[in-house]
Amino acid sequence: MDNKIFGISITEWLAIIGAFAWLPSIIDWINNWLTRPRLSMIPDRLVEIGYTANGHIVNVRLAFTTEKKEALIRNVTLSLKHEKYDTHLFQWEWFEEELMQMETLDAGSIPYKKNQRAIAIKVLEDNLIEKKVGFHETEFKKSYDKKIKELRDVFHIWMTQNKKMDDLRATNEYNAFQDLIKNSFSWRVGVYTATVKVFTDDLKNAATEITIQFSLTSLDLKRLERNIAETQEYTDNSFIVLNPDYKPNWNWIYTEVHEI
Repeated sequence: MDNKIFGISITEWLAIIGAFAWLPSIIDWINNWLTRPRLSMIPDRLVEIGYTANGHIVNVRLAFTTEKKEALIRNVTLSLKHEKYDTHLFQWEWFEEELMQMETLDAGSIPYKKNQRAIAIKVLEDNLIEKKVGFHETEFKKSYDKKIKELRDVFHIWMTQNKKMDDLRATNEYNAFQDLIKNSFSWRVGVYTATVKVFTDDLKNAATEITIQFSLTSLDLKRLERNIAETQEYTDNSFIVLNPDYKPNWNWIYTEVHEI
Protein backbone atom coordinates (compact mmCIF):
# COMPACT_ATOMS: atom_id res chain seq x y z
CA MET A 1 0.00 0.00 0.00
CA ASP A 2 1.36 3.38 -1.02
CA ASN A 3 1.16 5.74 1.99
CA LYS A 4 2.22 8.84 0.06
CA ILE A 5 0.32 12.07 -0.45
CA PHE A 6 1.45 14.13 -3.41
CA GLY A 7 4.51 11.95 -3.56
CA ILE A 8 5.46 12.61 0.09
CA SER A 9 5.31 9.90 2.74
CA ILE A 10 3.29 10.24 5.96
CA THR A 11 6.53 10.36 7.96
CA GLU A 12 7.85 13.19 5.81
CA TRP A 13 4.54 15.10 6.18
CA LEU A 14 4.75 14.76 9.97
CA ALA A 15 8.31 16.11 9.90
CA ILE A 16 7.16 19.09 7.82
CA ILE A 17 4.26 19.80 10.18
CA GLY A 18 6.63 19.58 13.15
CA ALA A 19 8.97 22.04 11.47
CA PHE A 20 6.09 24.50 10.95
CA ALA A 21 5.29 24.25 14.66
CA TRP A 22 8.70 25.81 15.37
CA LEU A 23 8.11 28.62 12.87
CA PRO A 24 6.55 31.14 15.35
CA SER A 25 9.48 30.70 17.75
CA ILE A 26 11.96 31.16 14.92
CA ILE A 27 10.13 34.28 13.75
CA ASP A 28 10.14 35.67 17.30
CA TRP A 29 13.87 35.00 17.63
CA ILE A 30 14.62 36.73 14.32
CA ASN A 31 12.39 39.65 15.28
CA ASN A 32 14.09 40.04 18.65
CA TRP A 33 17.50 39.90 17.01
CA LEU A 34 16.58 42.51 14.42
CA THR A 35 15.00 44.81 17.01
CA ARG A 36 17.60 44.44 19.77
CA PRO A 37 18.60 47.79 21.28
CA ARG A 38 21.28 49.81 19.56
CA LEU A 39 23.03 51.39 22.52
CA SER A 40 25.33 54.39 22.24
CA MET A 41 27.59 56.01 24.85
CA ILE A 42 29.14 59.49 24.98
CA PRO A 43 31.80 60.46 27.56
CA ASP A 44 32.14 63.80 29.31
CA ARG A 45 35.18 65.89 28.42
CA LEU A 46 36.59 65.54 31.95
CA VAL A 47 37.52 62.45 33.96
CA GLU A 48 37.99 62.43 37.74
CA ILE A 49 41.04 60.53 39.01
CA GLY A 50 41.53 59.62 42.66
CA TYR A 51 43.29 57.49 45.23
CA THR A 52 41.51 56.89 48.53
CA ALA A 53 41.05 54.12 51.08
CA ASN A 54 39.20 52.37 48.22
CA GLY A 55 42.32 52.43 46.07
CA HIS A 56 42.57 53.76 42.53
CA ILE A 57 39.37 55.41 41.35
CA VAL A 58 38.21 56.65 37.96
CA ASN A 59 34.96 58.61 37.85
CA VAL A 60 33.50 59.65 34.51
CA ARG A 61 30.15 61.06 33.45
CA LEU A 62 28.59 59.05 30.63
CA ALA A 63 25.55 59.74 28.48
CA PHE A 64 23.58 56.74 27.18
CA THR A 65 20.99 56.52 24.44
CA THR A 66 19.32 53.60 22.68
CA GLU A 67 17.43 53.10 19.42
CA LYS A 68 14.88 50.48 18.35
CA LYS A 69 14.27 49.22 21.88
CA GLU A 70 14.89 50.09 25.53
CA ALA A 71 18.11 48.71 27.02
CA LEU A 72 18.97 47.43 30.47
CA ILE A 73 22.63 48.04 31.30
CA ARG A 74 23.83 45.26 33.62
CA ASN A 75 27.55 45.93 33.79
CA VAL A 76 30.14 48.54 32.84
CA THR A 77 33.89 47.91 32.88
CA LEU A 78 36.90 50.13 32.31
CA SER A 79 40.24 48.81 31.11
CA LEU A 80 43.08 51.26 31.80
CA LYS A 81 46.50 50.99 30.12
CA HIS A 82 49.47 53.27 30.74
CA GLU A 83 51.71 54.01 27.76
CA LYS A 84 54.66 52.25 29.47
CA TYR A 85 53.03 50.02 32.08
CA ASP A 86 50.51 47.23 32.52
CA THR A 87 46.77 47.27 32.00
CA HIS A 88 44.45 47.42 35.03
CA LEU A 89 40.79 46.45 35.02
CA PHE A 90 38.19 48.58 36.80
CA GLN A 91 34.60 47.66 37.66
CA TRP A 92 31.70 50.05 38.14
CA GLU A 93 30.82 50.37 41.84
CA TRP A 94 28.30 53.20 41.93
CA PHE A 95 26.57 55.78 39.84
CA GLU A 96 25.10 59.15 40.67
CA GLU A 97 21.31 59.30 40.77
CA GLU A 98 19.40 62.60 40.56
CA LEU A 99 16.36 62.31 42.85
CA MET A 100 14.75 65.74 42.60
CA GLN A 101 15.20 69.43 41.95
CA MET A 102 15.12 71.74 44.97
CA GLU A 103 14.07 75.35 44.49
CA THR A 104 15.95 78.01 46.50
CA LEU A 105 15.57 81.80 46.65
CA ASP A 106 19.27 82.49 46.12
CA ALA A 107 20.49 79.85 43.70
CA GLY A 108 17.29 78.83 41.94
CA SER A 109 16.89 75.18 41.06
CA ILE A 110 19.47 72.85 42.65
CA PRO A 111 19.57 69.13 41.78
CA TYR A 112 19.52 66.77 44.76
CA LYS A 113 21.71 63.77 43.97
CA LYS A 114 23.01 60.70 45.72
CA ASN A 115 25.35 57.84 44.90
CA GLN A 116 23.87 54.38 44.74
CA ARG A 117 25.43 50.99 44.25
CA ALA A 118 25.75 50.03 40.60
CA ILE A 119 23.42 47.16 39.75
CA ALA A 120 21.59 48.15 36.57
CA ILE A 121 20.54 51.19 34.53
CA LYS A 122 17.46 51.27 32.32
CA VAL A 123 17.76 53.39 29.16
CA LEU A 124 14.45 54.14 27.46
CA GLU A 125 14.16 54.22 23.69
CA ASP A 126 15.09 57.58 22.10
CA ASN A 127 15.89 59.05 25.53
CA LEU A 128 19.23 60.47 26.68
CA ILE A 129 20.27 59.54 30.21
CA GLU A 130 23.39 60.83 31.98
CA LYS A 131 25.15 59.12 34.88
CA LYS A 132 28.37 59.82 36.72
CA VAL A 133 29.86 56.34 37.06
CA GLY A 134 32.46 55.44 39.69
CA PHE A 135 35.00 52.73 38.80
CA HIS A 136 37.20 50.90 41.36
CA GLU A 137 40.17 48.72 40.49
CA THR A 138 39.17 45.05 40.48
CA GLU A 139 42.36 43.45 41.86
CA PHE A 140 42.76 46.02 44.61
CA LYS A 141 39.15 45.51 45.69
CA LYS A 142 39.77 41.79 46.21
CA SER A 143 42.66 42.53 48.59
CA TYR A 144 40.73 45.38 50.19
CA ASP A 145 37.66 43.24 50.91
CA LYS A 146 39.82 40.55 52.53
CA LYS A 147 41.90 42.85 54.71
CA ILE A 148 39.09 45.17 55.77
CA LYS A 149 37.06 42.14 56.90
CA GLU A 150 40.00 40.90 58.98
CA LEU A 151 40.41 44.36 60.53
CA ARG A 152 36.70 44.66 61.29
CA ASP A 153 36.71 41.25 62.98
CA VAL A 154 39.53 42.34 65.29
CA PHE A 155 37.79 45.67 65.86
CA HIS A 156 34.60 43.92 67.02
CA ILE A 157 36.62 41.73 69.40
CA TRP A 158 38.25 44.86 70.83
CA MET A 159 34.83 46.45 71.29
CA THR A 160 33.20 43.44 72.97
CA GLN A 161 36.15 42.93 75.31
CA ASN A 162 36.45 46.65 76.15
CA LYS A 163 40.10 46.76 75.16
CA LYS A 164 42.00 50.02 74.67
CA MET A 165 41.31 51.05 71.09
CA ASP A 166 44.75 52.66 70.80
CA ASP A 167 46.26 49.18 71.05
CA LEU A 168 44.51 48.25 67.81
CA ARG A 169 47.29 50.09 65.94
CA ALA A 170 49.75 47.38 67.01
CA THR A 171 47.75 44.49 65.52
CA ASN A 172 48.80 42.70 62.34
CA GLU A 173 45.39 43.32 60.79
CA TYR A 174 45.54 47.07 61.31
CA ASN A 175 49.04 47.38 59.87
CA ALA A 176 48.28 45.02 56.98
CA PHE A 177 45.40 47.25 55.91
CA GLN A 178 47.52 50.39 56.23
CA ASP A 179 50.32 48.76 54.23
CA LEU A 180 47.89 47.80 51.47
CA ILE A 181 46.88 51.44 50.98
CA LYS A 182 50.44 52.73 51.28
CA ASN A 183 52.05 50.22 48.91
CA SER A 184 49.37 49.90 46.24
CA PHE A 185 49.68 53.39 44.75
CA SER A 186 50.55 52.98 41.06
CA TRP A 187 49.44 56.14 39.22
CA ARG A 188 52.18 57.20 36.79
CA VAL A 189 53.10 60.30 34.81
CA GLY A 190 52.11 59.93 31.17
CA VAL A 191 49.24 59.01 28.87
CA TYR A 192 46.53 56.54 29.83
CA THR A 193 44.21 54.80 27.38
CA ALA A 194 40.86 53.76 28.81
CA THR A 195 38.36 51.44 27.15
CA VAL A 196 34.84 51.56 28.59
CA LYS A 197 32.59 48.61 27.78
CA VAL A 198 28.85 48.40 28.44
CA PHE A 199 27.06 45.07 28.77
CA THR A 200 23.31 44.47 28.55
CA ASP A 201 21.69 41.01 28.44
CA ASP A 202 24.79 39.45 26.89
CA LEU A 203 27.38 39.67 29.68
CA LYS A 204 30.13 38.20 27.48
CA ASN A 205 29.97 40.56 24.53
CA ALA A 206 29.82 44.33 24.98
CA ALA A 207 26.77 46.11 23.58
CA THR A 208 28.88 49.20 22.97
CA GLU A 209 32.32 50.54 23.90
CA ILE A 210 34.43 53.67 23.63
CA THR A 211 38.14 54.40 23.96
CA ILE A 212 39.42 57.64 25.45
CA GLN A 213 42.79 59.00 26.53
CA PHE A 214 43.94 61.29 29.33
CA SER A 215 47.25 62.33 30.85
CA LEU A 216 48.63 62.72 34.36
CA THR A 217 51.47 65.11 35.24
CA SER A 218 54.05 65.01 38.03
CA LEU A 219 52.03 67.68 39.85
CA ASP A 220 48.93 65.49 39.58
CA LEU A 221 50.80 62.60 41.17
CA LYS A 222 52.04 64.75 44.05
CA ARG A 223 48.45 65.75 44.81
CA LEU A 224 47.24 62.16 44.68
CA GLU A 225 50.12 60.89 46.83
CA ARG A 226 48.98 63.22 49.63
CA ASN A 227 45.93 61.00 49.95
CA ILE A 228 48.10 58.18 51.28
CA ALA A 229 48.61 60.12 54.51
CA GLU A 230 44.90 60.96 54.54
CA THR A 231 44.05 57.26 54.45
CA GLN A 232 46.06 56.78 57.66
CA GLU A 233 43.90 59.37 59.39
CA TYR A 234 40.75 57.96 57.76
CA THR A 235 41.52 54.45 59.06
CA ASP A 236 42.46 55.84 62.47
CA ASN A 237 39.14 57.62 62.74
CA SER A 238 37.13 54.66 61.43
CA PHE A 239 38.47 52.21 64.02
CA ILE A 240 40.11 54.13 66.87
CA VAL A 241 39.21 57.83 67.20
CA LEU A 242 35.59 57.42 66.02
CA ASN A 243 34.98 61.14 65.61
CA PRO A 244 31.51 61.53 64.00
CA ASP A 245 32.42 64.99 62.65
CA TYR A 246 35.50 63.79 60.77
CA LYS A 247 35.40 64.12 56.99
CA PRO A 248 38.32 62.97 54.82
CA ASN A 249 39.89 65.63 52.62
CA TRP A 250 40.68 63.69 49.45
CA ASN A 251 42.57 65.31 46.59
CA TRP A 252 41.09 64.70 43.14
CA ILE A 253 42.50 65.30 39.67
CA TYR A 254 40.23 66.55 36.89
CA THR A 255 41.86 65.96 33.53
CA GLU A 256 40.55 66.45 30.02
CA VAL A 257 39.85 63.35 27.96
CA HIS A 258 40.22 62.85 24.22
CA GLU A 259 38.08 60.33 22.39
CA ILE A 260 40.12 58.22 19.97
